[in-house]
Amino acid sequence: MLFYSLVLLSICGLSIAQNPFQNLTELLNNIQALSTVNQYVKNNTAISSLYAGLNNVTCFLPGNTGFQAVLAEPSFAPLFSDPSYVTAFLQYSCIEGVVLKGDIQPNGEIVHSLLNNSIKYANISTGGQVLKLQQIMDQKMILSGDNSSAYIVTADIPFQGGYVQVLDVPIGLPSDIASTGAVLNLTSIVSGPQQYTVASAESYEDVTFFALSNNAYTKATSQTSGLNQTAIVSIYNNLLVHPGVLYSSSFTTAGVDVLTVEGGYLHLTKDAGGLLFVNGARVTQADLVVTNGVLHVIDSPVYPAGIAPAGASSYALPTGTPVAAVPSAPVSSPPTPAVSAGRLHRH
Repeated sequence: MLFYSLVLLSICGLSIAQNPFQNLTELLNNIQALSTVNQYVKNNTAISSLYAGLNNVTCFLPGNTGFQAVLAEPSFAPLFSDPSYVTAFLQYSCIEGVVLKGDIQPNGEIVHSLLNNSIKYANISTGGQVLKLQQIMDQKMILSGDNSSAYIVTADIPFQGGYVQVLDVPIGLPSDIASTGAVLNLTSIVSGPQQYTVASAESYEDVTFFALSNNAYTKATSQTSGLNQTAIVSIYNNLLVHPGVLYSSSFTTAGVDVLTVEGGYLHLTKDAGGLLFVNGARVTQADLVVTNGVLHVIDSPVYPAGIAPAGASSYALPTGTPVAAVPSAPVSSPPTPAVSAGRLHRH
């Protein structure tokens, strides 16, 4: 049904371009390939009203087969059972501004969605919760919460308030840092000492969290074996910036220094090839959207000045250097939090 409907849509594309649907509601009512998402909209009074009045937006909506593709995946189970999740999902699926398929480039772009004022999914103060749009190989990808990704299968369907991009699967809503760490199978967050920093970070609005890869965590465990618990907690607190949501676009070739909750500094740089570094550690996964900010994974441990183990490097802010963020009070060591066992997700 999806293929047939979209073939008809492409045949009628010129007519649609010349006479776009009056609003998103009319578009959904007239394209059979989007009938599943349309049913969700019709069943939600607030979303129906929102979608009818949208202007200057782009909506990334799954086709009918996209819903079928995720039926068996636990991370998408709330789509079929939780009305509040569905509301947040339909808000998160639309972004401010018009983005055509051809506008999505390899360097990627962070964009704000219509999902905001949600402690559970969008605990940030910088606008709506974000998505990342990026061309990867020859696919135009939408990178979203829960380490999910989707690609555009039918592009640039117009209505008078903007455009719809049809996706292969639904986008995923953001999770908290602990759950995202479990999805990524990051030992430092799931069972290591970085979980103490996570527990405090979850209560904050607007954070940037640098998580150690498993190889980096193994190295850090070896290097810090002679340190006491207070020093170890301080090392991991130095990987949390608050307040400040620093996406990959915040990294510069000249370098930018940011103040952490521990009172140390992180030096964020980007090389000529676009690789990102934190105090010399390379960022291996960037811009992972979490409920209250962003998470980046780094490939080696970094240490604050004065606590670095023997043989490990640390970073101290050069005198007179401006910083990009203001810290909150230092994070203490709370009780060990309960951590999700992880969820299936689509790459």
